[in-house]
Amino acid sequence: MNYRFFLVSACLSLPSTYTGESSKHDSSQTVIAFAGENVVLPCSFNINADEDVPTVEWSKEGLQPNVVFLYRDGCETHEMKHPSYQYRTSFIHNQLKNGNISLRISNVQVSDAGIYQCLKLPPNAPRSISIVELIVVTEPKLTVVSKESEGLIIVCEAVCWLPEPEITFLDEKGNQISANEPKKLQEASGCYSVTRTAILQDASSRVTCSIHQRKTNQTRLAHILLQVSSMRSQSLIFAITEGLTLLVLACTFIILLWKRCNKPGETNPLSYRAGSMCESGSSLRLMTNMPDSLENNIERVTIEVADLNSERREIMKTICASLLIPTSVCSVLLSSHGAACLRVTPDQSQFFRYDSISLRCDSELNTTHWKIKRNTTEGGVRSCSFGWGFASDSTCQIGKTYPTDTGMYWCQSGDGKTSNVVNITITDGDVILQSPVLPVPTGSAVVLRCKNETQSSDQKFNFYKDGRSISSSSTGKMTIHSVSKSDEGLYMCSISGGGQSASSWLFVEASPTVSRWCSFPRLLYHLVVGAPYLLSTILLGLIYRDRKRAAQNAVDRRHINGVVMEKVI
Repeated sequence: MNYRFFLVSACLSLPSTYTGESSKHDSSQTVIAFAGENVVLPCSFNINADEDVPTVEWSKEGLQPNVVFLYRDGCETHEMKHPSYQYRTSFIHNQLKNGNISLRISNVQVSDAGIYQCLKLPPNAPRSISIVELIVVTEPKLTVVSKESEGLIIVCEAVCWLPEPEITFLDEKGNQISANEPKKLQEASGCYSVTRTAILQDASSRVTCSIHQRKTNQTRLAHILLQVSSMRSQSLIFAITEGLTLLVLACTFIILLWKRCNKPGETNPLSYRAGSMCESGSSLRLMTNMPDSLENNIERVTIEVADLNSERREIMKTICASLLIPTSVCSVLLSSHGAACLRVTPDQSQFFRYDSISLRCDSELNTTHWKIKRNTTEGGVRSCSFGWGFASDSTCQIGKTYPTDTGMYWCQSGDGKTSNVVNITITDGDVILQSPVLPVPTGSAVVLRCKNETQSSDQKFNFYKDGRSISSSSTGKMTIHSVSKSDEGLYMCSISGGGQSASSWLFVEASPTVSRWCSFPRLLYHLVVGAPYLLSTILLGLIYRDRKRAAQNAVDRRHINGVVMEKVI
């Protein structure tokens, strides 16, 4: 493939849109690409031979969603990618081991122009951001305008070029044609759009428009063939010919239509088209079969679309239906034999973008045959795997979270058994509410925390339950000392001048069954593992006791025998 790009300038002073973790900015670059071709946006980092490529996110400023390419857990993740960049962005995979994470964009479009950020997210190091500005220029556009008094006026236009280009006109011999002064317009992005005109008086000519950039030594050409002297006569002949052709066709159509409409005992072959009319005697017949069919088709398609939307809304209820429990308590843990408990670390249901999450299945007996699955709006039902998580036995590690990770998570065994369902929300906002994921037992203390990604002083935190304000705090913490069933509900929080969090449901159990059951697997595990040692210890004690008794009895018998023999002598 032909990849064409030019590095023009560096050190653009641009603020980062990312907050939270400390980050460093590399030097910035500007790249120029021609529309319709391919371009590579440069980005790299230092990597050792034994290290894996970290999470890399390429995004574009002002785009929603702003991700144009996401590399996570060893492969590309498509769920976050903007639709206009589908199948057009990629890495140069044989260069990843060298730390080359440059972005390749195929079939560059004018709308691709803008500011791009290359965000590197290593697991145990600060974030690193590189900024690249892409300027997309178009091929020169050469048009002809005919005027009676001035001859032919040729217009050549170059849209959004950087640096400012030079436009010249050349005839078929390569000689320069005199032209008017160019008109220049500097766009908001800094590029230039230049238009220049030339007047031709020659009888015939082949004109070339040349657009040249001195700094990059790039030249684009556009050609056009002209016949000035005969153009008017040719245009007149063409117009007359076209008019006569249209007149003949119209007359033929009218005659055929009149014959068809007046033929007795035959239905109008055009009656299937909307609004087709035939006059027979004094009656006028309007055939409207097609509109009825079209209306039926539209109604059928509308019903099918409604059904698809209904199925999509029902996706989130699928897990609850398979567990045979009400949707309102879908996150309550099952206490049936053989089920598992899904735990989330840290114990909260809301997370910021780029946070890390650990999921674990705690089972009563076997923890190896449980797999973690999820149901998200973008990705549907998927097991923990490369692209969104790293699976190991009955655990799943999500290194860097994204909003597309929002959804329902649960454990599922090979024979179809399922665990509790946990709702996890990943937000791009500045505020989250930290609340327990699993149901809490009545009488226990529950702490809700309102967290801002960019902490600052003199902030007021407000807590809400079911849409009503229930508490205010300057520390961002609210404690329910003895939770009861009446405390169950939908909670959220807000920060003065800092936005508000998403809502999370707090589940309360009437008895501590769920909490005890979640710890029961561990207790059972220790009992199963420790039982052999306990039994062995008891058996050894019994054997030792029996042997000691036998030895003592033998000593006693020898002593008695000795005393009897002395008396006999």
